[in-house]
Amino acid sequence: MRKLFVLLVILLLGLYATNPTKLDFKEFAYETVKTDIKNAGITSSDFFNSLLGSLSGNITETAVDILVKRDNYYIYSIYKVKGTNCEHKYLGIFNNFFKLESDFNTALD
Repeated sequence: MRKLFVLLVILLLGLYATNPTKLDFKEFAYETVKTDIKNAGITSSDFFNSLLGSLSGNITETAVDILVKRDNYYIYSIYKVKGTNCEHKYLGIFNNFFKLESDFNTALD
């Protein structure tokens, strides 16, 4: 019983220590946008890619500040990204993000 308790405490401490912050979500969002741009097949000069990367980073950072709400449960977080007709939810746990659901008919509050 004591070993189980110790393992549970270690697990909870690990979850708490690796609960991602909103800054972590910004980095995740930026990397996702960057990957989507690359996957869209945009190929051009290094200058254009560098400019596009810088702009997408600034836009993504601003959008995360405005559109993302974080519900912090200390051992994990839920991130809600609200758009005009949609809402995406992500689970932040162990310094990773997992898409939970998307609702494309959400009315804004």
